[in-house]
Amino acid sequence: MEVRKDSTIPKAPSGRTLLTILSNMIINFIAIIVWSIIISIFSIIIFLYSIFVILKLLSIPLVILESSQLARPAQPVTCCH
Repeated sequence: MEVRKDSTIPKAPSGRTLLTILSNMIINFIAIIVWSIIISIFSIIIFLYSIFVILKLLSIPLVILESSQLARPAQPVTCCH
């Protein structure tokens, strides 16, 4: 079985590559934080908008009732027995 020379113990990364790995990790961490903030802001906006729509839908029957009562002229109650 032939052993190749390059299959030795991997060398420890040099200072420059360690710095690039660290900077990439920091950049990824900041990017994750920024994206999570953006997503949470959008979810809060969607949540508030859905509450607004639900309140609008709940207020529509009340508006219809009020407008139908206003549209009908007040007639005296005349009931024939």
